[in-house]
Amino acid sequence: MAEGTSGGRGKCRACNSEKQDDINKQLALRVSLRKLERRYGISHQALLDHRRNHLSPALIALTRAKRLEGSARTVAEQLEDLLEEVRSMYKAAKKSRNFQQALQALGKLLSALELQAKISGELDDRPQVTINIQQSQEWVQLRAVILEVLEPYPEVERRLANRLRVLEKGGA
Repeated sequence: MAEGTSGGRGKCRACNSEKQDDINKQLALRVSLRKLERRYGISHQALLDHRRNHLSPALIALTRAKRLEGSARTVAEQLEDLLEEVRSMYKAAKKSRNFQQALQALGKLLSALELQAKISGELDDRPQVTINIQQSQEWVQLRAVILEVLEPYPEVERRLANRLRVLEKGGA
């Protein structure tokens, strides 16, 4: 172990480091202890003890939440920058009457717009499932049971059967 890489009794090397905030952030984000050991010159065990004993769960959660929030915003910003770049390429290709490049740029623009729509929720390309209950075996059986139970009441049975036929044909 390198000299001065562990703290000793009551002297946490990470807490006493000028880079404590950076160390805490990296530990909260679960960066490899070996990598941090090389980067900051603090032993693996001292970093582990610091994370275990001196980082609050709230700090860890907040650091991770900020990173997720920042990365999501960064992706959207990068995509917007990309869209602007592709638009300018399209305009330049169109202006120079290079139609092949213009079409390629339009294809890239379309792909980027599609991605932006997916990220924003404007485009949902998940499969849509439609179930026709009228053709299900369960509905056919239930309909038969209802009509059978209503047999002693011919007027109600007739009205219900007529109403069900209207509904089955798509009426209201």
